[in-house]
Formats: sequence, C-alpha cells, structure tokens
Amino acid sequence: MTIHGYTVRRRGAATIVNAIQPVPGLYLYCGLPHRRCGDEFHWHIGHHSGFLIASAQSALEARQVINEIADFTDWTRTAEDLQADSYLDVAHLRERILYFTDGIFHQRSQPIAV
Repeated sequence: MTIHGYTVRRRGAATIVNAIQPVPGLYLYCGLPHRRCGDEFHWHIGHHSGFLIASAQSALEARQVINEIADFTDWTRTAEDLQADSYLDVAHLRERILYFTDGIFHQRSQPIAV
C-alpha cells in the first residue's frame, strides 16, 4: 500500500502526516490521541479534505471502521458537497461506526492535530 502525505487541518493550520488511502477519499493515519472516557484513540480516519470522521485505538480497529463506512457514500466528493447532500444520513453513519465497530465517531467532523 502506498504512503501518502495527508494534510490534516486544525484551526486554520495544516500539518502533513504519513497516511494510507485504503478507500478512495478516506485516509488512515496515526497521530496524537483523542481521549474519551479515559481511553486513547491514536488511529484516525479522515476525509481527503482533512476533516476527521472517526478514531480507533488500534490500526485493526481503524480498518474495521473503514470497511464499515466504505460504501456509505462516494468519499471522493468534496466536504462541502457531502455536507450539502440532504440524502446523506449522518445519524446512520454514526450508528454504523458506534454499533458495528470499536471506533468513535466525531460528530462535528473537526480536524484534529497530529
């Protein structure tokens, strides 16, 4: 699998990290942890725009998230297009991540620092 330079955006700043693209439009990378309920989630799934979708505690769990959401939409679309799509059910995306994987969903799809 090819390693890509993936741009993560946070508060107007951009950082480039090494990431893989297991599904067109989605990137998997390891970065600073997202903390929830005392647990650390170091593996992140991001949209090609740099926005964070989900996090997981291991690379295997992150791959489970990607496998679960790969067919949810055309992830190669722009973030603006996805946000404007009235047929895109974010609640269903959240349920797929929370109930069928060990990942966590990021409600606001905010980029995070790495």
